[in-house]
Amino acid sequence: MVDREARSRRRRDKRERNRDKPVKEEEHHEGMSTDDEETESAIQWFKGEAGKVMQEASVMFEDVHDEFCSMEIIRQRFEKWKLTDKASYSQAYVGLCLPKLFAPFVRLQMLDWNPLESEEKDFEQMEWFETLALFGYDAESGEVRKDDDVNLIPRVVEKALVPKLQYLLGNVWDPMSRQQSTQIVGLVKRLRDEYPTVSEDSKSLQELLMVVVKKLKQAVDKDVFLPLYPKSLVENRATGAFAFIEHQFWSCIKLLGNITLWHGLIPDPTLHELCCDSLLNRYLVLSLQHTVCKHADVIYKCEKAVFALPGQWFEGRAGNKAMKPLETFCWFLGKFAGEVHKAGENGTEAGRRNTKELIRRVTLLLAHLNAIEHAEKLVEQYELTSKATT
Repeated sequence: MVDREARSRRRRDKRERNRDKPVKEEEHHEGMSTDDEETESAIQWFKGEAGKVMQEASVMFEDVHDEFCSMEIIRQRFEKWKLTDKASYSQAYVGLCLPKLFAPFVRLQMLDWNPLESEEKDFEQMEWFETLALFGYDAESGEVRKDDDVNLIPRVVEKALVPKLQYLLGNVWDPMSRQQSTQIVGLVKRLRDEYPTVSEDSKSLQELLMVVVKKLKQAVDKDVFLPLYPKSLVENRATGAFAFIEHQFWSCIKLLGNITLWHGLIPDPTLHELCCDSLLNRYLVLSLQHTVCKHADVIYKCEKAVFALPGQWFEGRAGNKAMKPLETFCWFLGKFAGEVHKAGENGTEAGRRNTKELIRRVTLLLAHLNAIEHAEKLVEQYELTSKATT
């Protein structure tokens, strides 16, 4: 805990020193820090408990007969059968039984495997994978396997790895963690693309994604909280209300980005519901409507929200309207552009130029969302240059 707080303090001090320097493309925002994800004390407690479990697991097969106490020994026995009497081996449908036979050994080896951690060992480098990779292959003849054993590892992955992954997603994975979400999404996509038993239409993948969707919905309902404080309370920075709202807002943006990582795995209608109907419309738009931030800051926040959404949702979209789940957000952008114009129309020449630039940025956001009608209306109403919708 002390180490975590020290890291946070060092980062805050560094940001304070760099406050007057030019703003970089990616700025830090409280609520998006990895320090919010897991405490050092929790990590140490987990390591201690995991060590106890692994110590007990190391003696799991001590009382098992020598001929059945290891995967390697069992593999050799079945491999010898296959190579010496392939006909009886095939008639016994051994290939269909092997995944269930090897699964307990694989589960034991993967007991402490946690793909949520960035430095975790790849499962294809584990002993069980190397043991089964060339099962039944006759090195002397060089024959390519044309039987059920070709799918031995994919079936073991389905029987042992996927259930483990499903448990981790349902009970360990934190959807608010960018690191964990990036790790697990990469693994699931890899399994889908490389293992036929976890293909896009497979039952195992569909059940796993059901767990993911359930966990994401729980995160939206329980981990997101954007309070609406009285304006006087928020404007008084000494109360801490403004800082808290900012922290919660950027946490929400962080979750939005984590959810969209699942694009291509979770169906778009489900992602629309989570990202647009829930996070964007229910929380972010409402917060932006009651913010006391400067206009430029509001637009910056809108840009971060928009560019957290998958670009594929808008590329090549027919028509000149945004998709329905984004209509509320587009309406807010149009209304906000009017507020910006009203606030700056009677200012200095430099102020009016700045106002027009802010409205142009709003127009670009609408164009990006394919809300062309809204964008063209702003261009005409506020006499923007034609580059606004390009």
